[in-house]
Amino acid sequence: MKPDNFGAPPGKPVSDEERFADLLDPLWSSADDYYLVTERGQGKRFAFIAGELGRNRVTAESRWQRLKAVDDIEELLLRYGLSDMRYCRSLPEDYRLPSEPLDAKGKRVPPVRRPSP
Repeated sequence: MKPDNFGAPPGKPVSDEERFADLLDPLWSSADDYYLVTERGQGKRFAFIAGELGRNRVTAESRWQRLKAVDDIEELLLRYGLSDMRYCRSLPEDYRLPSEPLDAKGKRVPPVRRPSP
């Protein structure tokens, strides 16, 4: 069962920033996470994805487990911005995710469309 409020009191809406802050890991970047989620979504094996990221299979699978628990993770990562820089341990207090997905150059990114299974 997925937590729907990420530790917030029941009934209190959870912001994108609060949802995203729980995913920050200084060993990963938003580009790594996005690659992992999208490639796994296309059915690629963890061993292949891990090799592409220069990590071991167990590490990649563990990270994917954590990411897949977040609804609309791909969109959330795009709004955060894809970067090869590793995450900080926390977001600045005044940080707000942009409402429109942007790429690394600040241009709007069209929503990711996955083929139907």
